[in-house]
Amino acid sequence: MKLLGGTVSNVIEEWQNNIGAYDANNLRKLGLALKKTKISSIQCVNRSRIINIINKLGSDEEYLFDFLIKLYNKSTEIRSS
Repeated sequence: MKLLGGTVSNVIEEWQNNIGAYDANNLRKLGLALKKTKISSIQCVNRSRIINIINKLGSDEEYLFDFLIKLYNKSTEIRSS
């Protein structure tokens, strides 16, 4: 990709022209959201995979979260006794 000289807006405009404005805007929004939540792109992908596995197992995130809390609490209780 040949970068236009000058401003950031020129670079963004060329990038949008190369991949399409819709995709460019969505990628920009994703990047901003990841930065705001301090999640890396790799962490986002890994969490997405976990959610897909949970869904394939026919469970939902809330049920799994409750199960993991109970499991953690029980294992902590057993270790301390």
